[in-house]
Amino acid sequence: MNLTKEQITQNWKELSRKIPLVCGLKTLNAELTIYACLQQAYKIFDHVVITDDGSDDGTLDMIKKCIEDFDIRNVSFFNVSDYDPWPDQVIEKKEGDHHIPRKAGKTHAKAQWKNFAAVKQVIENCIYISLEDDVIVFDDIRQRIYDRISEWEDPFTDCDFFNVSSIVDDNHVLRAIYQGKPLPGINQRELYDNAGDWTLAAIWTQSELQIGPDPVYAFGACIFPWLPKNQMGKKGQDNTMTYGFHLLNYRTTKEGFTYDLDDPGLTKISDLGSSGDGVDFDLMNRVWFPKKIVVEKTKENYIQRLVEAK
Repeated sequence: MNLTKEQITQNWKELSRKIPLVCGLKTLNAELTIYACLQQAYKIFDHVVITDDGSDDGTLDMIKKCIEDFDIRNVSFFNVSDYDPWPDQVIEKKEGDHHIPRKAGKTHAKAQWKNFAAVKQVIENCIYISLEDDVIVFDDIRQRIYDRISEWEDPFTDCDFFNVSSIVDDNHVLRAIYQGKPLPGINQRELYDNAGDWTLAAIWTQSELQIGPDPVYAFGACIFPWLPKNQMGKKGQDNTMTYGFHLLNYRTTKEGFTYDLDDPGLTKISDLGSSGDGVDFDLMNRVWFPKKIVVEKTKENYIQRLVEAK
């Protein structure tokens, strides 16, 4: 049955719950986290579409192992490393934040675009759930996502960004503090939360929304058309209970990464008190890692060590 745009909008609350949730999982050198990421994602979403942008570590082996260990049937894989949607845009990412280094032309925006395109190729009509390869989602989020998207007033231009908590190992979170103050313009539930970004986001594939390079920060992805209700009203504004963990600096390349002893961001989970209530920190013990990042305190600093998983 063909519905008009008006009919879809008017009946979106009911129609939205019949549309499959398809996870778009883009990967690049995520051998430490991709197994745990996929271990959770395949249980939550109707299908998982993985696009790899040229991993040269153990990422592909970990994907294969997870699929075999759990006999995963709802997954598709695409190697997209040789395709460049905007070949004239050349940006090299060497360091600067938790993102891994990227060769010239391998931007986050391009990876996001390719992942979105692959999802639409596999399942044309779905709710696209963007997931980073270092994000581990909680067990209870499927219904919560449907509850959120069912409230969209205009599914043709609405989207959502979901809160995830920033965690660095089994025992520490990282609070977002810059120069001793919380980040401006971000509406957080707690300081260790990322209040909604591409780490976990939702777009209807039949909507008018597209993905392209951010007009201010071309390395990163942005949703177009650029609408204040999405970019200012939703991105960085989700202060609801967290949907999962973003494993910051959880990469083999981050072994030896240090935090100052007086770093106001690094916080023990045991010291969170009531601000940690309701967060499923035990999930870190229920998923598998080939190796684990452990933050150790020394006389000079806190340092990340890479240890064998038990």
